Amino acid sequence: MEFTIRRYKQSDLGALLRSGYPFYVARTLRQRLSSLLFSNEHHLVASVENEVAGTLTITKCKRQIWEIRFVYTNPSYRRRGIASGLLSYAIRLSKRTNVKKLILDVKSGNEAAKKLYEKLGFTNVISFTWGEGPTDIKLRKDMLFKNSREEGLVEMYRPCVGDNFIRFFDDNNKAPWHIFIDRLNPFFYRITPLLKKILSRSVSLLGEKEGEAFGTVIIRTFLLRERTPLLVLFTGRKDKEVHAESLFGSSLQILRDNGCKRAKLLIFDENIDYYQDLENTLRSKGWKLIQQNCMGICIR
Repeated sequence: MEFTIRRYKQSDLGALLRSGYPFYVARTLRQRLSSLLFSNEHHLVASVENEVAGTLTITKCKRQIWEIRFVYTNPSYRRRGIASGLLSYAIRLSKRTNVKKLILDVKSGNEAAKKLYEKLGFTNVISFTWGEGPTDIKLRKDMLFKNSREEGLVEMYRPCVGDNFIRFFDDNNKAPWHIFIDRLNPFFYRITPLLKKILSRSVSLLGEKEGEAFGTVIIRTFLLRERTPLLVLFTGRKDKEVHAESLFGSSLQILRDNGCKRAKLLIFDENIDYYQDLENTLRSKGWKLIQQNCMGICIR
């Protein structure tokens, strides 16, 4: 099918919504388009005879790493090469703008999308789970915490995040998962490191049981009045499934003691199944969680 690719226009929003484009994405897109902080994003539209057939957004994540988001095809034009054409255009655009790596997320189980991305050269970088829910739930909390240095976590938890993850995001940043943390709060894409340091606060805690370290929780608040902190959970033992609930439960207790009623969660692991029991428990208690894969391609 013949189609043209152009920049997104505000007048495209109505056509996208009528075709089934998710409203929450449209609302986010509208906010981002109106913000100077996101002026270097690229919002692309595939058009067939002046009708919107598909769209995607390319966002600068960090240095020379860009992210593809909001990939959408009008149901009337699916399986006609629209998504493939948009993604191929995004890759060519990245090559022209000195980008070294492109990433995108795909829900676990979406095999059709994965096959398309793999066909274009994307490979799986890491699996992760993210979500949000209430803190007023009862979990095991028999782990003691002591302060630790977040900068030293990469080598300690290399088995958790995997070598591929470390290599792909290694741009002289000792904590490559920061890119994921910022992606959950896109406002922080654009602010300077100094301003980010002023507006956010991060506490790294080492979980110990009977004097032996089992894992780490990073508790990060993004705004001074933020009451939904982000928990980044790592377990560094082979018997992770035994201690994940205890580690997470102990960290929730700290949040409750500080008046936080809700929390966000981000879990990385080479074998995400270790956390299945914890995720099932959280879902039953009102948490909304989603398992995804981050896929990436090296441009040069």
